[in-house]
Amino acid sequence: MWFLFSRRVVLAMALASWIASSANASAQRLRELEALAWDDPHRVAAMARAEAHAATDDETRFWALLAGARALDLLELEESTAQALDQAEQVLSRWAGATERHRLWLASSRLLGSWRVETPQQSLTRLDELRRRLSGSDDAYLACDLKESEVSVLVDSGSLDEAWLAAEDWERCARTLGEPIKQVWAIATFGTIAGRGQGRTQADPDEHYARAFQVLGDLKARTLRNALLYQRAEALRLVGRVDAASTYYRDSIALGREVGDEAAVAAGNIGLATIYLDRHEPTQALPLLREARTLLEPGDSAFRMFGVVLQLVRAHTQLRSAELPAAMVQARRYDTEAVPGADRAGLARVLAAAYASQGRFKEAYAETERAQALVDERRRSAAEVQNLRLQARYAAAQRDAENAELRHRGELAQAELSAQDATRRALWATVATLGALLMAAAGWAWSAIARRRALADLAMRDDLTGQPNRRAVTRHATEQFLLAREKGTPLTLALIDIDHFKRVNDVRGHAGGDAVLRALAIAGTAVMRSQDVLGRWGGEEWLLVLPGLRITELPQVFARLREKFADTPAQGIDGPHGVTFSMGGAELGPDLPHLDALIAVCDERLYRAKSAGRDRLCHEDIVTDAEVAGSSGGLQAYAG
Repeated sequence: MWFLFSRRVVLAMALASWIASSANASAQRLRELEALAWDDPHRVAAMARAEAHAATDDETRFWALLAGARALDLLELEESTAQALDQAEQVLSRWAGATERHRLWLASSRLLGSWRVETPQQSLTRLDELRRRLSGSDDAYLACDLKESEVSVLVDSGSLDEAWLAAEDWERCARTLGEPIKQVWAIATFGTIAGRGQGRTQADPDEHYARAFQVLGDLKARTLRNALLYQRAEALRLVGRVDAASTYYRDSIALGREVGDEAAVAAGNIGLATIYLDRHEPTQALPLLREARTLLEPGDSAFRMFGVVLQLVRAHTQLRSAELPAAMVQARRYDTEAVPGADRAGLARVLAAAYASQGRFKEAYAETERAQALVDERRRSAAEVQNLRLQARYAAAQRDAENAELRHRGELAQAELSAQDATRRALWATVATLGALLMAAAGWAWSAIARRRALADLAMRDDLTGQPNRRAVTRHATEQFLLAREKGTPLTLALIDIDHFKRVNDVRGHAGGDAVLRALAIAGTAVMRSQDVLGRWGGEEWLLVLPGLRITELPQVFARLREKFADTPAQGIDGPHGVTFSMGGAELGPDLPHLDALIAVCDERLYRAKSAGRDRLCHEDIVTDAEVAGSSGGLQAYAG
């Protein structure tokens, strides 16, 4: 839910765009309202409401209502926001002077909040429709406003590489239009993506937030600064810098209290409570979560309440509290389709741990399976969103090429207009017929391909864990090996072996061993990037394929996977499973002529990690123990 807090501020940012497009005398006043919104959205909402009420013309009333709606949305007052937008739509319905431009701005305002009730695919479809409607307009501010929505949808769908590219376009248009607030939020998006270990660079996410504050400068914008503090804290928490994250959460809470932004206070409380729960300090987390619930329950911010109830279940689970069943029931009420799949999967894992703490292992297993299904669905959703983006780009390029060709023909055909018109009509009829035939053929071919892919997928999956089997991961590793060799890009492989697995089977039985294998698969899925693949190599061994990763970055991967594996419940094992793993990794180099040679180096280093005591990583002829790899103060290594 990384963007949920920021997009409340993002909604207010678009004020600059529609203010610039207004040609009447109220434009300057609307700019003043925009400037105030960054600092005091309460005041802007009240002023916009008063000015809409006092307006003597529909133009002024319409823009005032939009200004008020976006300020209200910044405060996470969803019902009030919807009412203001409905009133703006009523103005357009009775206003004879309303234009397509006004309707597009209203549609854009609704789209900016569409993530609450729509899936990413639905929002992206509406976004593409708005872009088609905008194609004949020269309103650069509206185009930038839509780019903002595109970034939000792509991030929520998990298409982070696509989101990075869209954020670059967003920052560029904001800079061109002289919109520092939009530019700040585009830069903050880079920090958010980097916090998830993705993006076109692997820079420290804090560097992006430092640049965002630099661009913001001395602008009086307490609400905006508060949102940046919160985003910064979220990104740093995700990369394990919890002390710095705690400081930023507290700063955000203090600033939220100063401006009277209850949603901001609640968001900061949830983030700080998450850190306490990660440290297994539920008594510190509970007061924060209860205050957040008190602040949010009178309103209608369902997405924020989702975060509260999820962490409350965690807290009561750790305390083994009698309030746990009621907390679980409340959490399920907020588990809706409007919540991003990654967050729903997180709740399912939390519920699995809660059931396990009650000895209800059947329900715990069902929740674990549901979490995996949600993760798989999120990956499919991200792929579908990416396909939609590629189709839209292809269609746009095709339209541009067709338009250029038509213009060229028109210039050559001035002397023969009648003949050219007849030829053109015949050509379009032919194109339409061929297009219909191609679409029908493509539909049939796509169905056949889908069936074949489904069968192929079954043959390439490990039955126990659902991860790629040896054949599949070997094929993927071979493809990445050849690609890295051709392009000169980094490629790191790692072999993973579960420590003392025979002992696990002897003590826990084969069912316990199977549960541990599934727990490792779940942990790997949770911490890997979209381009990484973890496949079962055989028995308790796994092969991890990491395109674009240097060997020097492998200790961080090991530490994150180790921590996640330790926290992932194993079905049928009460409490932490206590199982560890060893890892041996190597990076593709000129002295490794084929994939088998690279895997052999990994295997030799895995043996060294095992010999050095297990529960550790060996890479670059270095053995890194687990305690050092997992520390937040940096990675230190010693010779093996």
